[in-house]
Amino acid sequence: MKKFQLLFLPTNQGFDYYFGLPFSNDMGSNARPAKGPYDPLPIMRNEEIIERGPDQALLTKRYTEETVQFIEENKAPGAGYHKLAGQNTEEYYE
Repeated sequence: MKKFQLLFLPTNQGFDYYFGLPFSNDMGSNARPAKGPYDPLPIMRNEEIIERGPDQALLTKRYTEETVQFIEENKAPGAGYHKLAGQNTEEYYE
C-alpha cells in the first residue's frame, strides 16, 4: 500500500479500529483486466495488510466475526460505542 493511501484509511480519519478492504472490491487482480494489472486485493486490520486475495464470498461473515470479537474484547460496563459497517457484496450484471 502506498504511503499516500494510508492517509485515507479510517484510522487516519478519526476511527479507533478498522477491518476491511481499503478500496473498492472491484480492484483485485482478477477484476477489470483491461484496466489492471492490480495487486491481489488486500484485507486490512488497522494499517496492516493481513491477507491478499480474500474470498469475497466470505467477507460479510468475516466482518461480522471481527465485529463480535472486537466488542467482546473491548466492552466495558456502561460504555457505549459506535460501529460503522459497510458490507461488500458482489454484483452481477447481465
